[in-house]
Amino acid sequence: MVIPKDKNEKKGCRITRCTLNNNMKYIRYTSLIIAGALLLTFATGCKDEKKPETDKTPTEPAETVTHDPEPNPPTPEEPTPNAPTPVTPGLDEELYQYITLPTSDSRLGMYVLVDEDNALVTGYPTSLGDIRTECITESLKMSRYEMQLHPDAIAALAELNSAFIEQFTKENRYLLLVQKSYDASNPASEFATGYALNLRFWDTETQLVYNLGDYAVTKESNFIDQKLADCGFIRRYDNQSEHLRYVGKTMAQALKYSALGFDKFISTILTHDCSTPLTMMHGEGNFLAYSVAVTEETTKIPLPLDTEDYSVYGLNNGYFLVFIPQSTVN
Repeated sequence: MVIPKDKNEKKGCRITRCTLNNNMKYIRYTSLIIAGALLLTFATGCKDEKKPETDKTPTEPAETVTHDPEPNPPTPEEPTPNAPTPVTPGLDEELYQYITLPTSDSRLGMYVLVDEDNALVTGYPTSLGDIRTECITESLKMSRYEMQLHPDAIAALAELNSAFIEQFTKENRYLLLVQKSYDASNPASEFATGYALNLRFWDTETQLVYNLGDYAVTKESNFIDQKLADCGFIRRYDNQSEHLRYVGKTMAQALKYSALGFDKFISTILTHDCSTPLTMMHGEGNFLAYSVAVTEETTKIPLPLDTEDYSVYGLNNGYFLVFIPQSTVN
């Protein structure tokens, strides 16, 4: 039996078209969503692409304030024997009296240091005496006929020679004053001060010359060592040295008691000022010694109140040296 194409068929057809229509709508909606998403993505990408390029030049970082550690204070230079730093406390003006000396006087005196760094001032010393014509007899042998010393040194040498002759003249032993080949007028030579000399022994019988300290002249050397300080001389460098320096009896005896060499004494005294004087012993008692640094044109020398007996000498290295017998200091 043939079923006629009735309204059921039409209904079925309508049902089918509706379903297709719905599917088509879903597809369209989905496509729109996808297209919208793509469009949004594209728009975002374009927006990112439109960002200006970043300047590739590196920018300086913001300045950072830092606090550097405080620099270490400079290390003070080691003091040298010629220029150590003396003690410089504030002085109580009421405890001292003052004398004023020209600073140029610090280059003069029998204690002047003389070397390559401390040459003598031009024209120093002002007066020398000829040994032969002053007061030395023929008993003092000399390597040169004309030799000069400061008058104080000549008198001390005469005293030393007389004591030696009295002891050894029967043994044909004499003192021999020697001048070496270097120029005594050299301002960097201690011999230019008029206070330095070289001394040896001469045996007039054998015509042999001996140095101080030689075994063959042990007695003579010991005698000289005992008498040097009494006459105001010191051995300049060591007990075997023929090089003598006149420093006066007080200083010579003080160095003998202290066992200090001349250079060591000077370097020591420069660390003592008037508030911390160095006490030194000598045959007749004690004395105080201290240094005073020079200033520009004149230098004020502090002395304890009521001091009347004192001596001031130049050291030729920027300092004055002050001696005061301790018995005169209250």
